[in-house]
Amino acid sequence: MTLKAIEWTDTTWNPVTRCTKVSQRCKHCYAKRMARRLQVMGSPRYRHGFQVRLHTIYPGSPFAKTSLFKGGIQRLLA
Repeated sequence: MTLKAIEWTDTTWNPVTRCTKVSQRCKHCYAKRMARRLQVMGSPRYRHGFQVRLHTIYPGSPFAKTSLFKGGIQRLLA
């Protein structure tokens, strides 16, 4: 989880990374760019870049927060 990186939420939570390219707009994918950025920055959760990953270890419960932005770098439904 990341605390206060986005002004309109208390925290972010991305339990899954990766998605399937479904259209031409996917070439401008925010999630893929962000995962690569975090990989270059040395984030342990993104050491594999944008490969399919389930991130299960998070301190505390994200649902205890007042405002939660879930899945900013994932697409669970096509």
